[in-house]
Amino acid sequence: GVAPCEYVFDNQNVCPKDVQKAVSAWSPKAYAYVSSGGMYKPIPEGPLLESGAVKEDNKQLGIEKSAADAGLNWSAYRPQYIYGPKTNKPELLDWFLNRITRDLPIPLPVDGNLRTTLTNAEDVASMLA
Repeated sequence: GVAPCEYVFDNQNVCPKDVQKAVSAWSPKAYAYVSSGGMYKPIPEGPLLESGAVKEDNKQLGIEKSAADAGLNWSAYRPQYIYGPKTNKPELLDWFLNRITRDLPIPLPVDGNLRTTLTNAEDVASMLA
């Protein structure tokens, strides 16, 4: 088993309520959850804001709510796309970044006016540290 920790950083979605239940018994000073920017409802234009409307049926939102229900002192980070070492979908972002660096066209849906945010894995790690 794992000894009680004062700070818990969670980036998994397999059995979050079980993890939160176990962690809440430790009464950690902080529980940080790496959530997802995919929880926001689409907007016609402009950047997604942290205060923006979210999809109520989103799995990550449910995990955030269960952290609150478990009485954890929680926070969440909601990146859209994380790229870099040890990411879970490197081939997707590698393809995208490869096209940018070679000055090749990037196919975008609709009229090409959509925006997204790319976050380097090392930035995420330093933010959580």
